Amino acid sequence: MKMFSANKVIGYLVYQTRKALNENARFKEAVKVYSLHPTCFSGNYFNLWHYPGTSDEISGVFKQIDKVRMGGKLKFPAILNFNPIKQVISESKHTVYYNLAFIAPVENDWKTDRRDNEVFEPLLRWVYSEFINQIQKSGIIISYGTPAHTYHEVFSTDDRDKFLIERYGAYIDAIELHNLTIDMKQLCDNQIQKIYEFDKLVFKDINELIIN
Repeated sequence: MKMFSANKVIGYLVYQTRKALNENARFKEAVKVYSLHPTCFSGNYFNLWHYPGTSDEISGVFKQIDKVRMGGKLKFPAILNFNPIKQVISESKHTVYYNLAFIAPVENDWKTDRRDNEVFEPLLRWVYSEFINQIQKSGIIISYGTPAHTYHEVFSTDDRDKFLIERYGAYIDAIELHNLTIDMKQLCDNQIQKIYEFDKLVFKDINELIIN
């Protein structure tokens, strides 16, 4: 069985999700009700970032980005991909278990109803739905339909606020996916090359910022 980077699979799916949302006029109109929607765009282009790593590593990258002028444009919205990633491999099957968070910034005084109407409904649920759609369309999974996972909508309206500021430098709401279970097909060289190329594209601006 040919091995590949489980992190880069998510990067590939984030790239495809971002591309699909940028081609979706209904989404780009709907997200305008979100008061902070300008932070999601570069001109008319919708940004969606991928951050793989441990919780501490992701926090460190966010703090590094905050030190750079206009770096905040590279933080949100994003899909956080928490490592380590569990993989179960046998002769006939390669199952990968992901823990992801779809995040967007909020103001700390927003109540749950406003967050639901401005952040979750027009933004985070759209990103989640399109991401799942891209998994189904990818041709890299064995079965059809929605891969199994536990879904949490996290409204950060409690004492987590201080923790979020320390960890990410912002107040955020999130959709968390626990144990997103993907049964991978046996991938050919061309499929793996495409995954790696698209992952590199979605991470390009972040890499350049961190290196520079």
